[in-house]
Amino acid sequence: NVFLSLNGDALDVIKDKAVSATFPLRMISGIVLMERAVISTALAARCVVMNVPVTIILNTGYYVTTIKPDSKAFYDISASHSARYISLTDTERLSIAKEFVEGKLLGYIPFFAQRDGRGPIVMELEASARRVHAVGTVEELRGIEGAAARKVYGALNMLIDNDAFHIKKRERKSPDRINSLINFGYYLLFSRINATVRVCGLNPYLGFLHSPQDNYESFVCDIQELFRSRIDRFIVRLVNLKIIGSEDFKETDSGMRLKHEAVKRFIDKFEAEMEKKAEGDSLTLKDSIYLQAMVFKKWAVENGRLTFYRWRL
Repeated sequence: NVFLSLNGDALDVIKDKAVSATFPLRMISGIVLMERAVISTALAARCVVMNVPVTIILNTGYYVTTIKPDSKAFYDISASHSARYISLTDTERLSIAKEFVEGKLLGYIPFFAQRDGRGPIVMELEASARRVHAVGTVEELRGIEGAAARKVYGALNMLIDNDAFHIKKRERKSPDRINSLINFGYYLLFSRINATVRVCGLNPYLGFLHSPQDNYESFVCDIQELFRSRIDRFIVRLVNLKIIGSEDFKETDSGMRLKHEAVKRFIDKFEAEMEKKAEGDSLTLKDSIYLQAMVFKKWAVENGRLTFYRWRL
């Protein structure tokens, strides 16, 4: 129930007819509206000019839309992206899809190796990553990715200290506490990547691993795979450090949901995670997401070389 308005080159947050906070627009990388709020047209217009995406999602994290830059250059980039994508052979698209899956699997290895060394889950992930480049169809590739994901979620329990948050089954529709946290983290990650891809002028529906025929942002889902391990680690730390506890949830018809105060705490920690650099990494997680989108922009517009994010502790 806040009103966001423009104050020169700053954003005012107004609650109960009083300014509760002011932020310079040059310091804002994006605005995400998750609760009932009103944004002035003047602020929305200035955000477009200053390349600040405004993303609207439900308080469950479900994506609605993004207000983004609108110009000829913006649509030229989108057209170049589509043309580059269409020019690829099926083999070339499969090769790119393999990079997304390999990046996802390799991202989990340092996460588990910290606690378990070269234990069974690490060796299984290494074996799955080796099999990725031998498959001949995207369906086989998805099969390897799906099987590895199930093993990852099963192995997360050995990293979670609180038994109440152990994963019995990965569930999206009617989540328990741990699945509710994972879903929320993934929703926020998806929204961040989606806004970044759109602001860069790329077409979010041209997926490689996820089908471009489906009615969702398949390319965004591809990029998301590279960063899932970072979010899972973040969730485990929230639970183990007791930042989020069993008492922070309420039971609803659609499963367990975080209470309002816990949602704010989660988002604060998530934003801090976005600003965090992994050990030995010169970029924050937010910067890494932006760089990955820019790599594809250069690939689409300038025939640049594709590289893929790798998380190494």
